[in-house]
Amino acid sequence: MDKVESKRAVKAFLPPARRIVNKADPLDLLKMGAAKDEYDNLVAEAARWLASGVPDFDQRLTTFVRSHYGLPPDRARMTKLAAELRAEWSRAARASGSA
Repeated sequence: MDKVESKRAVKAFLPPARRIVNKADPLDLLKMGAAKDEYDNLVAEAARWLASGVPDFDQRLTTFVRSHYGLPPDRARMTKLAAELRAEWSRAARASGSA
């Protein structure tokens, strides 16, 4: 994937990824009244990792949540979230013409 295709894929990925993460609400922060942009940093990191093709995406996602929020996420929820984000990335990459 070249830089232009990657930028297009990230642009296409971000809005649906935000919806996916907010729906998953991995730490129930939104249920407790947090702002809708609470997980935007997680979405941005996920986009960066997926665009660069890191092999350990699931682990990075879980580690980021634990370190950034100081709370241990549920492993099953994080596994499901990672799979949904990878699927959305695949759609965005195909739409950008890179897959």
